[in-house]
Amino acid sequence: MRNSLRSKIKMETPKKESVLLLEKLKAQLPKNQSKWNSKNLTQENREIMNQLIDSLMKYNGYFEEFKQLANEEDISKKATYGEGDPKKDKKSFL
Repeated sequence: MRNSLRSKIKMETPKKESVLLLEKLKAQLPKNQSKWNSKNLTQENREIMNQLIDSLMKYNGYFEEFKQLANEEDISKKATYGEGDPKKDKKSFL
């Protein structure tokens, strides 16, 4: 179910705001596409990427359902495997 939601989220048509952010981000990326990953982004580019993701998800009806399923899976994993070491950073599916 979660994977089918992921494909539905990807199929949504981006809004003009998202397209503009994507073009702005792409223009600032290095020519070498092998360096196109988050660890090589400047702080400004990270902010643009986060705005782009927020913009895409804001209009996506499936995203709320995806978050709900991810939260349920997180709860299930905690019930099955426990909370873990409280000193370590907790990672969520969201």
